[in-house]
Amino acid sequence: MRSPKTMSAMWTAWAIAFAVPLAILAGPQGPPRARVSLAEDRGTLQILQQGRLVGSESFQIAASSSGWIARGETELQLEGTPGKVRSELRLHPDGSPERYEWTVEGQNRSAATVRFSGTTAQVDLRVEGVAPFQQEFFFNAQPVLILDNNLYHQYAILAALYDWKRGGEQSFSVLVPQSLTPGAITVEAFVPAENPSEKKLQGLRVRSADLELEVYLDDGRRLIRLAVPSAGVEIVRK
Repeated sequence: MRSPKTMSAMWTAWAIAFAVPLAILAGPQGPPRARVSLAEDRGTLQILQQGRLVGSESFQIAASSSGWIARGETELQLEGTPGKVRSELRLHPDGSPERYEWTVEGQNRSAATVRFSGTTAQVDLRVEGVAPFQQEFFFNAQPVLILDNNLYHQYAILAALYDWKRGGEQSFSVLVPQSLTPGAITVEAFVPAENPSEKKLQGLRVRSADLELEVYLDDGRRLIRLAVPSAGVEIVRK
């Protein structure tokens, strides 16, 4: 059964394309994970393409009684993209996802809920004018990263899940809910060469099969900037 073709088009120059078979999404199950080293944060990210402001995202990451809640709302001013995207991600204390909801408002309104049970993700998709749609994804191990289209605060969660003490290249299973796409990424820390603010920065280089992007964090590991050099795209904290 195929996903509806009437889903709103995403900003393909920026959206990561994952095309990895589910059977190789993750390695063997590791030892139990401790509470993820997330920090509460809120702010605004400006979205730039070739130096031109094309949108912004407001976000909040907060602790809850059962783990963490991350919310984001993005507004875009690019032709052929949805006007507004909203999301709410609920995480267990170890950073593994519990529930994810997104809504896209454009020519057609679409929304979905993703429920996680162990290493299974069940998606309930609702698109205006189309019958409800369900799909399941299976992963080999938790945590599974949610890295959704046009919701960039989620890279702060990636940074918290990366093992900075171990360093080196690390692999993660990923789900891109708006695209109904599972996949895998590799992540590796690097020392940023350019630092115009003269603040201590840390960097993560994120690679999929089709794209490479850079994530910059301050010394408190707050998300400061993302860059996709090949596409001329930057996401900058306001």
